Amino acid sequence: MAPGQVEVIILQSSSTLAKTSEQPKKREYKVQALKDLLENAPPTPLEFDVEQAKWEYLKEKHNL
Repeated sequence: MAPGQVEVIILQSSSTLAKTSEQPKKREYKVQALKDLLENAPPTPLEFDVEQAKWEYLKEKHNL
């Protein structure tokens, strides 16, 4: 991968969200910046629609 700007999209399925009500497992990260980003991110709302988010992203990216 060449150096430069990248786009990172993190999507979480709704089936995974249902499991998050239990005790969350601690993950180990090799990159400190990624650890900080993911551990401090707000939880995804239960009504979040992954397919709608993908469509909105593509519309914006391709000026549709």
